[in-house]
Amino acid sequence: MFKIKAPTNFTGEGWGLNFVKGEAKTDNATLAKKLQSKGYKVEVAEESDDSLKFICPVCGREYKSEAALNKHIAKEHPEDNAPEDDETPEDDA
Repeated sequence: MFKIKAPTNFTGEGWGLNFVKGEAKTDNATLAKKLQSKGYKVEVAEESDDSLKFICPVCGREYKSEAALNKHIAKEHPEDNAPEDDETPEDDA
C-alpha cells in the first residue's frame, strides 16, 4: 500500500484516486512511481490490522486507538461511562 501526498491540499478525484486533503492511498506500484516522478510524495503505508480496531460497545463505531474510543464514550455515552459500584450490598439482618 502506498500513501500519496499531492503537492497541493486538494480534495477530489485525480489519477484514478480519491484525494482527501491532498492525500490518497493505492496498491498500484506503477502509479505510485509515476506520481512520484510528477512531484507527489510517495510513502509505503503500513498495512492496517483490522484486529487492532477499538469498537464502541454501545454504538459499534470503530476507532484506531483506545484513547479515541475512551474520548468518544465520555462525550457520546456519558450515561454508560459511569463508574461501576464494586461494593457488595450489606445484610442488615
